[in-house]
Amino acid sequence: MRPESVLITPTELCPEPHLWSARDAEASEVEVGDFMFGLVRLVKPKVVLETGCYQGDTTLALVRAVESNGFGSVYSCDTDNTRVRDSYIQCLHSKRLNIWACTGVQLCERVSDVDLAFIDSNGDRLEECKSLQMKKGFVVVHDMNWKSLAPIRELGWNEIFFPTPRGISLFKVN
Repeated sequence: MRPESVLITPTELCPEPHLWSARDAEASEVEVGDFMFGLVRLVKPKVVLETGCYQGDTTLALVRAVESNGFGSVYSCDTDNTRVRDSYIQCLHSKRLNIWACTGVQLCERVSDVDLAFIDSNGDRLEECKSLQMKKGFVVVHDMNWKSLAPIRELGWNEIFFPTPRGISLFKVN
């Protein structure tokens, strides 16, 4: 793992990126995986959806959390078949993981009754949020700066923005 200061330039919102770490410039920060693990343990979702598994680090945190809860399933995707395969292997072929090679929007349209979503693909995050099959729950959007979240804010969800090196917001869907 490398400090984020090697990967990310300090900004007004996050002046000390060296306090976070990540595998590389595309991977979620280690601390984001820790946050997602804790959030799953805290809110006890039955259905967890992740768009963009990349190398499976956050996917593994989500799977471990539902396994610790003793119930729940994780649904994940990536458009790259190799990433899908590698993430499945990293998660030790967990029976709680359902993973496909597809876009984030396709996954959001496929999975119903989502309780917690982690939106982290390279696709259109607003369209992914609009496509979610959820009546209530939580949505975490990663890799978004304060300004680029404006369209998602128009959905009317309550939000908490965390000024991490790449930006992360937690939305509550009522």
